[in-house]
Amino acid sequence: GISESLQGDLRLEHMGEQVLAFLASFLDAQVGAIYVVERNGHLRRMASFALSSLLDREQVVPGQGLLGQAVKDKRARHVRDVPAGYLNVHSSVGGAAPCELLLQPAVVDGAVHCVLELGFFKPVRPEFRELLDRVSETLAMATRASKDRTRMEELLQETQRQAEEQKHHRHGPRGRACIGEERHMAEDYAGQMQRSDVADDM
Repeated sequence: GISESLQGDLRLEHMGEQVLAFLASFLDAQVGAIYVVERNGHLRRMASFALSSLLDREQVVPGQGLLGQAVKDKRARHVRDVPAGYLNVHSSVGGAAPCELLLQPAVVDGAVHCVLELGFFKPVRPEFRELLDRVSETLAMATRASKDRTRMEELLQETQRQAEEQKHHRHGPRGRACIGEERHMAEDYAGQMQRSDVADDM
């Protein structure tokens, strides 16, 4: 089921591919895509299924087109009048356009984390919409967790990079010169203190 597709510490792209493969097979969808909501609010396509290579919607702004409007409204949409050229199917025998679409935002705690887009060659059954509605929160939580893991990894890598730069600065030629200057100043100060002590004794 869908829960098995979301198990483990999955990268967004891998998770998206597994979810799409399961849903396309289970719902008999002919084409699909899944978009993740980035920190700037834009949508980035992280996985697709049988999607025409001519479709260049790699990124979508909230409110833009059918997909962006579904995300902006935070509610599913069932489109029966599909615009020409929208979500075309690519196969070894040629291309075709779906006759109906399901757009399902995945929402948890009032925030959209990703959105599913599925195309069908035949009318969509009501239970398909119900299934997507039931799994959407689970998908949203899995997407949020994956994004959080990715962000933590990025922060860790940035911290490690900064630590390496500081280490290189300390032990590089300039760093060694600074350390040498500090040691030389300390030795001079110690010498001055010794000479002062001798003068006081005399």
